[in-house]
Amino acid sequence: MSGFLALVGEPAALASPDLASTLLGLAHTRPVDLWRGGHDVLLASGPNPADVALGRVEDLQRGRLVVAVDARLDARDDLRAALLAANQQPAAGASDAALVAHACEAWGPACVERLRGDFSFVAWDPARRELFGARDPFGGRPLFYAEVQGGLVVSNAMCPVSEHPLVSDDLDELWLADFVLLGESLRPEASVFGAVRRLPPGHALLVRDGGLRSVRPTFALDPVPPLRGDEGEVRAQVTAALDAAVRDRLPSDRLGVLLSGGLDSPLIAALARRLAPALDMRGHFVHFERLIPDVEPPFVRRVADALGVPLRSVAADDVGLFDHWEHGSAFEPTHGLDLGIAALVDPGLVEHAPVAFTGHPSDALLMPDPLPLAAWHDGLRATLRGFCATWQRWRFRPSLSLAWAWRRLRPGSDEEPFPAWLDPEVVDRLGLRERWRVGRRDRPPLPGRRGDARAYVRGPVWATMFEQRHSCATGLALEFRHPLFDLRVVRALLGLPSLPWCQRKAVFRDLGRVAGLPEVVVLRQKAPLAGDLLQALADQEHAWPPAVVPPLAGWVRPGRRPSSRAHLEPWIRLVDADRWLALSRVAGE
Repeated sequence: MSGFLALVGEPAALASPDLASTLLGLAHTRPVDLWRGGHDVLLASGPNPADVALGRVEDLQRGRLVVAVDARLDARDDLRAALLAANQQPAAGASDAALVAHACEAWGPACVERLRGDFSFVAWDPARRELFGARDPFGGRPLFYAEVQGGLVVSNAMCPVSEHPLVSDDLDELWLADFVLLGESLRPEASVFGAVRRLPPGHALLVRDGGLRSVRPTFALDPVPPLRGDEGEVRAQVTAALDAAVRDRLPSDRLGVLLSGGLDSPLIAALARRLAPALDMRGHFVHFERLIPDVEPPFVRRVADALGVPLRSVAADDVGLFDHWEHGSAFEPTHGLDLGIAALVDPGLVEHAPVAFTGHPSDALLMPDPLPLAAWHDGLRATLRGFCATWQRWRFRPSLSLAWAWRRLRPGSDEEPFPAWLDPEVVDRLGLRERWRVGRRDRPPLPGRRGDARAYVRGPVWATMFEQRHSCATGLALEFRHPLFDLRVVRALLGLPSLPWCQRKAVFRDLGRVAGLPEVVVLRQKAPLAGDLLQALADQEHAWPPAVVPPLAGWVRPGRRPSSRAHLEPWIRLVDADRWLALSRVAGE
């Protein structure tokens, strides 16, 4: 999770080691290595708090190329064998950064097709005077860049880019509008700063002669062939993929797990316990004591007791919607309902373990096709068998997809009305009604089987989550790892027929029972929060003022407030963005 910074062209010519150190320091990174190639390229790298906690200090990798890497790789043995076959000689204990550097030397820009795991990197080729950068398929590691006159600034954290003296700090009003209305940008490359771009997941960039030459996709989540075999064979294939993903992410001695009372993170914890029985593992969960009724704690405790995992918890009742600005350096406005990962993570967890597992994104990966599409893609006979098997085994009826059929027959019938508290001049100038309409529609499925699931997995929400939980953003000595975002797991779960395996996560119920999870958790149905968390959090905030910081000043019609529950969340995000602007350096300019 190392921090790095690359300056190409004029930014490098004007840069000094002190400037590079200052910029990386904004991303909680302590530069330990710096390389300059003439007057037109400078690379710097160093550990952030998670690196220090893991005892990992990655220098720049020097060879035919100079490579700066932020990576945690999967399938290292397979990659090492491929490198040896390509006449590379990685050391027996080569770090992930060294393996990425060897891959860049062996295959050039095509190396991204061989890498598995979470990574972002830049590689400078002195002979060709080219800089190549890439980001992994799901965005597990960030990469930001900005074009300036005569060059480019690139980093795996936003602050070193946005704070560079040559990079404009003008805000992107359309990004702010999308954030307020939708919670995410309709443009995956955009950021809150107009000059700063994020490299989308599964993309690469090429810089030549000091300027950006191309940004191109390197990955597509195509339809996955269905898993073959009887139920036992299918279950074994999924188990093998999960075991490999968990094994590749296990730390050497201590592990934290963000537990819930559902199936996802408990299953990951159970697999970790089976694969590493001597591992010092601790569970962590967030709960509410007063704000809303919370039925989760008893289920979480049952899981912890079954796995023999000590459990710690944090009560979120007194964490305000906007307290996360007081806990670290948020580089962009973030959803207030996130409550700030730095505000909620138990200090005891950070002290105990440098790595924490999560159960994301099982809801996306196990999203079944609507029943008519399942019958089309998987065959009518197989779908009917799966329908019956779902009832016989779990005693619940699969969804008949009536809501999906209604939306197909009556497109737009469930659209929510536009927020009336927004100023009409701002609405017209920025085209907000159209952005609301486009952003609130269901995400169009990708072609082929399990298209909804593949579209959701590739959606921007996950990359944003990874960016906000990166140690360069949180400042925490804690690295979050997500075994379900392993490409082997993604393909295995997307290869499952919708029935019976994906309905209500039936495959995880099977595996959870085998792994020893409590039967009450295995049989539990997914349920919404017992109370209205959004309204409760809003009610505990006193007198929210309208936006007062440009460019948000004037966005709210005088005297207007949200008139419905549906418009409360955009209002919270507006106040969230306003608070961020008030605390950021752009507020006074």
